[in-house]
Amino acid sequence: MCEATVFLKRGTDEEELLLEDVCIIRPDEETGGLFLQNIFGEQRIVSATFDVANLSGHRIVLKATT
Repeated sequence: MCEATVFLKRGTDEEELLLEDVCIIRPDEETGGLFLQNIFGEQRIVSATFDVANLSGHRIVLKATT
């Protein structure tokens, strides 16, 4: 499987779990943020940019922009 766990980093180096089993990440034109969706259909839109994408480790870290 190619799903990833997405974490959000705010200000500090501490990461919080945002969403598991993510299969879609794309820009959200309406908000300027990122749209995430997992294999169960759960969706989130976050104001963030990519910090680290470790696809072989199935781990993505986003950095909050607000």
